[in-house]
Amino acid sequence: MSVLPAEVNAQLVQLLQQLQSADNTVRSQAEDVLQNQWTSQRPEWLLMGLVEQAATSTNTSVCHPTSPGPRGCCDADPPPPSCAHSRPSSSAG
Repeated sequence: MSVLPAEVNAQLVQLLQQLQSADNTVRSQAEDVLQNQWTSQRPEWLLMGLVEQAATSTNTSVCHPTSPGPRGCCDADPPPPSCAHSRPSSSAG
């Protein structure tokens, strides 16, 4: 259940999809909307919506260390560069 109104949540989901577009025109327009309508006018809704999307998303293109599997969502071989599990661990000693 979202704390945001359903219409606002739907707008944010659409915006996030457009920001991931391979089409530069679509992505540029989405960046303008993000800056002019979300970041400057309703940053609290943007932050709450992003938190909700991160908590409920099934998108595995972004690593989430608590995802099922021995290495979270990074069970791909090799794990994506964004995966914390793919970074070499630094040991002090």
